[in-house]
Amino acid sequence: EKFIVFPNPTQDFIIFESLKLSEKPGSIMISDMKGVVLKEVVIQPNSKRNVIDISHFVPGMYTLRIKYVDAKATTQLIYKSDK
Repeated sequence: EKFIVFPNPTQDFIIFESLKLSEKPGSIMISDMKGVVLKEVVIQPNSKRNVIDISHFVPGMYTLRIKYVDAKATTQLIYKSDK
C-alpha cells in the first residue's frame, strides 16, 4: 500500500497520506456520482500529507480517483455536513 485517505465518512476535509514518498507528482480527482469532476488536487513530489478542503460540497457520496507512485485507486467517499 502506497497511501491512505481518511476519514471516511468525513466532515469538511479529507487527508491524503503517502506511505511511500515519490519524486513524481500524483493527483486526486473528486467527482460526484454523475461523474462530474468537482475538484482536482496535485500531490507534490515528496509530500507526506495533504489536507483537502471539501467543506463547500453538498453532503452525499463522491468518487475519489487517485494516481500516485505508479498506483491507481478509486474509492467512494461519504461527506456528512455538520452545518
